[in-house]
Amino acid sequence: MSELTPILFFGDSYRFPDIYHVTRFLAPDPLVVIERGSELILLTNSLEEGRARKQSRATKIENVDAYGARELRAAMNPITDATATLIERFLAAHDAKTVRVPQFFPIALADRLRGKGIEISVAEGLAERRRTKRSEGHASETTAP
Repeated sequence: MSELTPILFFGDSYRFPDIYHVTRFLAPDPLVVIERGSELILLTNSLEEGRARKQSRATKIENVDAYGARELRAAMNPITDATATLIERFLAAHDAKTVRVPQFFPIALADRLRGKGIEISVAEGLAERRRTKRSEGHASETTAP
């Protein structure tokens, strides 16, 4: 998989600094994010959608309901099956059958996505890219509060 392969993030941005770093959006609920070059697509729930539009640096915000989230949650057990189906639909809508994921990506979710035909590998170097040089030459790291 190449650097052009999109990165798929899943989790809340309070506990996972890679998600906060890429979105600049603090959310207590899990977000689904695809990063492909300069394109950043954030999938969120109705409660967070308006705030995400104002505060995140996503190039596109989508609502989980557009992918049948409510119906999936009601019909599928365990919830990981519903989440995997939701993410599969989201990835299909964005022509992403191959993705890279951070090391913290849930293994059960990765297994379910692989079972749906999504090719997954671990994205290397995400922690290093959070580190930047400020103009005065000091290294800094951006993390969620």
